[in-house]
Amino acid sequence: MIQMCYNFKDYYIENHHNTNILIALFTTSSARLRLYEMLDKLDRAVVCYDTDSIFYIDNGINKVKTGTMLGEWTDELGENVHITDWASTGPKSYYYKTNDNTFKTVIKGFTLNYQNLLKLNGEAMIKLIEENNKNINIELEYKQITRDTITKTLVIKNVTKKFSFDYDKRIILPDYDTIPYGYKL
Repeated sequence: MIQMCYNFKDYYIENHHNTNILIALFTTSSARLRLYEMLDKLDRAVVCYDTDSIFYIDNGINKVKTGTMLGEWTDELGENVHITDWASTGPKSYYYKTNDNTFKTVIKGFTLNYQNLLKLNGEAMIKLIEENNKNINIELEYKQITRDTITKTLVIKNVTKKFSFDYDKRIILPDYDTIPYGYKL
């Protein structure tokens, strides 16, 4: 870990001859359009998506063509591997298990080491979702390397964070499907 001290100077930096903001904008917007096209195609089969990935239910009809070239969709699970169990408590917070018995838990903002995964795993996430109680928390502890602001030395601190299911971006239906606020059934 390093500490860099600097003074902010408000100078205009000339654009380098080999950079172009328009190319960056075109690339980003093209990727976004491809994402929206695929979301349109998959429709209600989409379980979860992010800027560069889509989790969906494959019914055999909505097969996504994959490849290894730039701009093609890739199958990150591997050939003949599919998700058997899935739970999500919100954006960037999900768990899945595959048919080859591989588990993956992702929770933005939390360090998921071995000890924390014993407390916050797929079973715990499913329990939080089923109980749908914002007052139930899972407390996680881990060590974090920080810098003491006075002495400038590195210090290892014990950090405690609480995880709970408080999804409020959409309306949750009894079958755990979600619809946007204001949507008429």
